[in-house]
Amino acid sequence: MKQILAVLLLCVCMPSVSMTKPFEMVVETEHRLESIIHLKVSPYVRDGVGREKRSPFFIPITASHDLENLYLNSRMSIEDATITIKDEWNNVMYKVNVTLFSGEDMALPLNIGEGSYTLEITYGSICLSGDFEI
Repeated sequence: MKQILAVLLLCVCMPSVSMTKPFEMVVETEHRLESIIHLKVSPYVRDGVGREKRSPFFIPITASHDLENLYLNSRMSIEDATITIKDEWNNVMYKVNVTLFSGEDMALPLNIGEGSYTLEITYGSICLSGDFEI
């Protein structure tokens, strides 16, 4: 009983390495490791008139990456989506306009080095963003 109590006390008092780093989910898909990019939408977006309105809570796009590619999957078709990757100093490193088809995976090549980046996906008046590291 004393050994169990000592181990429990040690686990509670000792800081964990994983608690100091942000949580990043890694998924193995077809022999490649991908890190999920958690996309979020700002609570308000601007329409063409300049008025603010509430944005939908439904985020139809999932994003992940590995060392070479950015993977996007959409649950609905989205025409004229702008994919932008910015570095930590807000410099545009990659920008492309694409059409996302419902249920189809899209792989975009990443030719960027190691560092912290922000993914922005803009379509219509909606802007989704998520931070990731390579």
